[in-house]
Amino acid sequence: MAGRLVALVSLGLSLAISSSADANRLADIQSRGTLNCGIWPYVPGFAVTRDGREVGFDVDLCRAVAVAILGDPEKVRFLTLADVKQFAKRNDIDLVVRRLTWTPAREAENGVAFGPVTFYDGQGFLVPRQGGISRAADLAGERICVMAGERHVGVLQSYFHDRGREVQAVLIESDRQAQESMDSHRCRAYSADISWLAAARSTFPDGVTRYEILPERISKEPLAPMMRARDAELLQVVRWTIFTMIQAEELHIDSHNIRTFDLSSPRVGSFLNVHPGSHVVLGAGEWVRGIVAGVGNYGEMFDRNLGMGSAIKLDRGLNKLWTQGGLMYSPPLDR
Repeated sequence: MAGRLVALVSLGLSLAISSSADANRLADIQSRGTLNCGIWPYVPGFAVTRDGREVGFDVDLCRAVAVAILGDPEKVRFLTLADVKQFAKRNDIDLVVRRLTWTPAREAENGVAFGPVTFYDGQGFLVPRQGGISRAADLAGERICVMAGERHVGVLQSYFHDRGREVQAVLIESDRQAQESMDSHRCRAYSADISWLAAARSTFPDGVTRYEILPERISKEPLAPMMRARDAELLQVVRWTIFTMIQAEELHIDSHNIRTFDLSSPRVGSFLNVHPGSHVVLGAGEWVRGIVAGVGNYGEMFDRNLGMGSAIKLDRGLNKLWTQGGLMYSPPLDR
């Protein structure tokens, strides 16, 4: 494993070095006046087109980066991107935000780099609320629907095998088939990434009322934005954009109070003067205010797209702030 990892990293470095050393995508974006952001606009809560406008968690992340670089959340062109391989072949997309798990193989094999984790995902279970299932252990020996062609089958079987139990995977072709199978008792549960299950549930009739997502995660799927490894300045801007949104929530600064917030606290004053050190349109102070005013803090973004303020009704779980028992954590931005 170690040898393979070293080889992959070496390959990734070679790909990055072979690219034009003086390439500056950040300058290209500023010259163009638009951020080209790759998304997958078919996942409710994350990215969909509604009334001719892209909306969702992934979409808002793209808009926040556009504020940082261009000063305007509307200066984004959204492009549909199917997978990492397609991104490696295209040069017109600057940034990708589309439910991608951060892995070393993806980085090294495609010459890309991931930004900070924006959503801690993982494979889990969707079950009928009246089905008598309250935890993953209750599914031992049961039939579980899993999408054909995905890696979820192996993860599912390994999870129960490691606990001395077995399950029967029932391969399906669609979310609707999973719902019908649970209603007809062909399957006791539907297993996929939590983000996918929550999106699927929102499309079922009375989905939130009739189905629940169990609290366990049986895999680690940290979702993060992706860009080319050689685009170091863009990576820096993306990184600090995300950390700014997380830190703003921790300080209770949001899109409603950002213009009137009490600046008497030294910590708040320092935060509002964070600057990424790159040549971006917004200067110190404006950088933070623009992102939070234009898109909101991390909690606002989560709630309106995925949380209780949305149709998805997904509990934040691991995506709570570290001060609330979650994993969302920003480096100190005031030093």
